[in-house]
Amino acid sequence: MVAAVRCVFVMSPSDEIVRVEKLEIERFMALGLGRYQAIRAVEDAIDRHALETLLETGCTLAAALEISH
Repeated sequence: MVAAVRCVFVMSPSDEIVRVEKLEIERFMALGLGRYQAIRAVEDAIDRHALETLLETGCTLAAALEISH
């Protein structure tokens, strides 16, 4: 007879924060930021949606970042 083993993976809050920040960095990079710029944008809590909107309206990346700060 084989005993059923149930594994439950529980993510710690710090692991979840790292996961979310990594995802945000990737999303900023998809908008054209370099890796270090993207990390800084996440650290500075720049609104990615606002940045994306500014880029869609024709702002340069540099101008959009300045406005978003």
